[in-house]
Amino acid sequence: MKNKDSNKKATSALTMGLKDKICPRPKRSTHALTSGINSKVCPRSKRSQVTMFIIIGVVIVAIVLLYFIIRGFSDSDTGGGEEVSPIPFLETCLKDDISSAIWILGEKGGDDTPGKTTSFDFLDGKGPVEITYLCYTSANEKIPCMNQEPFLYDKVENEIKKLVAPWVDNCIGALGTSLSKEGYVVDINYTAKDFEVALNDVGVDLDINVKIILTKAEQSLTVENLSVGVRTRLYDLISSVRMIIRDEITRCYFDAADYIRIHPEYQIGKETKISPDFSNLYTVKLLNSPERFRFATRGCVDLPAP
Repeated sequence: MKNKDSNKKATSALTMGLKDKICPRPKRSTHALTSGINSKVCPRSKRSQVTMFIIIGVVIVAIVLLYFIIRGFSDSDTGGGEEVSPIPFLETCLKDDISSAIWILGEKGGDDTPGKTTSFDFLDGKGPVEITYLCYTSANEKIPCMNQEPFLYDKVENEIKKLVAPWVDNCIGALGTSLSKEGYVVDINYTAKDFEVALNDVGVDLDINVKIILTKAEQSLTVENLSVGVRTRLYDLISSVRMIIRDEITRCYFDAADYIRIHPEYQIGKETKISPDFSNLYTVKLLNSPERFRFATRGCVDLPAP
């Protein structure tokens, strides 16, 4: 019995010794270091848990303060940190007007005030309309037509500019009014019609030569040379129109069915007006797009025998 008791005491002493080495008794100076040991070996006291929560709280507060300090420096570097972009306002203001101009030009062969035209009723309920000749000859014989607009892209860009110029001026003024309501002192340097129009394969861009100086709370911001974009398929439509004109000049004929077979995304309608001017009238469209481009050609006239 004495041996068993002595063995138990020895084992207990050994266990206590190991525990003291692995789990040192918590002191104020070492409590944070010992608190991470497995709780099964070293059970946490309430004081250690409270201390851990305090440390975590201090770290979170420090991170938040550091974020706002860095943000404050960033704001001071950028003149107050408030970002102003007039482009979304102008795009919203001009989108419908640009789309309207594109529709008008598409109906008139790319010219708002066309010169040589022919009248035709497409039986769409709108009655006869004037369609612009983009390729024409007055000869009543097998002579190919002459291209009336060899620089059709440039022509359409200039026509868009003429149509949207008043709307651009109005939207620049409306932008100034909107920014003033947001508390800015607004100084706009813009000359009427001082912008360029550029067609591309995704839309039409308006590059506006304007300088806007905004002042608020003794901070100034300058915005200039704005570019506004509106999506349109007009560029692709004109590309097909040029192909039609090329074939009318070189072959005296355009095969719409063959073109659509190669380019299935297109719809091309062709009407032939026999009297009095023996003209071809084309309507070019793209699938999944409401836009269209109409124009007329007259060439290689084969008059019927008298």
